Amino acid sequence: MKYITWEPRLNTGIEIIDAQHQRIVAYINELYSAVKGRDKRLVSNTIFQLLDYTQSHLRFEEELLEAAGYVELEAHRAVHSHFERRIHHYYKRHNDGQDIAIPLISELRLWLTTHILHDDREYVPTLLRYMEGITFPTSIAS
Repeated sequence: MKYITWEPRLNTGIEIIDAQHQRIVAYINELYSAVKGRDKRLVSNTIFQLLDYTQSHLRFEEELLEAAGYVELEAHRAVHSHFERRIHHYYKRHNDGQDIAIPLISELRLWLTTHILHDDREYVPTLLRYMEGITFPTSIAS
């Protein structure tokens, strides 16, 4: 059961970043399926995995941007930081027993697509120049 479908317009052209974004989309869909299946344990596990993976992706992206000398890095970090505070609020509410899965899924879909199409698009030229000839292990993308 899908809540969000990866669309070609979301591709940045940076294979490792696109693979990580697609994994976040897969986690969002897994969470949606768990909610629809009314499996509370799976919902809880998937929320944890989704948030953990998303944070790892954001750190990876920031490290790449720093290595590439991206001039807007601090602004990009601030956007990530604001998002992480919102997500941690959802996680806390979930741990307090509140049913936050559907609002979380909705926010993640909106944030991810908006972030990719606007914020991430801005760094693409810098990263493409920096990453020429760099090969990443497959495990980083998954």
